[in-house]
Amino acid sequence: MSARGRGGATMVMPIGLTIVHRVRGRPRTEPGGHMADYIATAISEGDHWVIDVDGVGTAQADTFDDIEMTAVDLVTAVTHTAPADVHVRVRIV
Repeated sequence: MSARGRGGATMVMPIGLTIVHRVRGRPRTEPGGHMADYIATAISEGDHWVIDVDGVGTAQADTFDDIEMTAVDLVTAVTHTAPADVHVRVRIV
């Protein structure tokens, strides 16, 4: 399911992940390839966290404990990379 709005696409993924804005670009790895490193920046927005993964897109987590898994879920959903092949370094701002 997807809806277009001003500033990007919003998609609700079956895993419960909401992609707020998808960034254009190619994935850094192919499925079965080398481990991919990503930097995720998390910002508290009151009752939720906004997570921006460089070169991939932006997602939202409900709790602090969900930030890393949400970032990994975003990367795997957008790049089709296996979760075991994704390494995310989280920065809290």
